[in-house]
Amino acid sequence: MQKVALDLIRNAIEAMASCPRGEVAVDRFTVAHKDPGISADVADRLFQPFVTTKRHGMGVGLSICRTIIESHGGHIVAQENPGGAILQFTAPFVELSEETA
Repeated sequence: MQKVALDLIRNAIEAMASCPRGEVAVDRFTVAHKDPGISADVADRLFQPFVTTKRHGMGVGLSICRTIIESHGGHIVAQENPGGAILQFTAPFVELSEETA
């Protein structure tokens, strides 16, 4: 889960590189960022391997996130947000005892 959260935040920061005043907000498992948004030509392929809009991107980060989330029984989605995008995931919560935390 840590990998997923870090990749979503890193992806938001990289997406804002061309914005003069970017903001990233993390709330539970939701990452919203202000940037040009998700282009229509990649929106339905965003979580597929090797899909990228970045000049030097490999297109594996969001695909790995999806694989991790789904392997834990969760779901990840991306949607347009005024002035940017929102990516959020859900996953079943497991209560940890003090011994396993």
